[in-house]
Amino acid sequence: PIDVIGMGASAHLPTFVEDHITRHDVEAFRQAYEMAGIQGSDLDCLSVHDAFTCNTYMTAELGGYFAAGEGIKATLEGRTRADGDRPLTVSGGRSGFGHSWTATGGSEVYEAVKQMRGAAANPLSHRPELYGVHSLGSGELSSVMVLRARG
Repeated sequence: PIDVIGMGASAHLPTFVEDHITRHDVEAFRQAYEMAGIQGSDLDCLSVHDAFTCNTYMTAELGGYFAAGEGIKATLEGRTRADGDRPLTVSGGRSGFGHSWTATGGSEVYEAVKQMRGAAANPLSHRPELYGVHSLGSGELSSVMVLRARG
């Protein structure tokens, strides 16, 4: 069984203030991690909304999966691949789905559950116990879910 142990959601309007791009992400991660009793570094895998390539690393760093400035380095070292120690958006993400709006958020949760059950088409080199899923809408709405595999 897979449990949802943390959830967070945040919206930030107006979009014309300086830090609007990240404020809602930070808050959604904070809420989900607080509910789950974890930190971003505790996750075994993270999937983030990657409508733009830079969002992948920026959001993973905002969520504490990587320290600030370390996401690109981890990728260049191969650590974010399915066989790496810090897998990141291994499904191919929004770019892999053609950024089909709301369908991608649900598909990332589906991918997480398949990975946690060991039933994914492209399995990770290790079965994750804690999996984070981040989603974003319209550039100012953010949600985060933390899943945990039992036993």
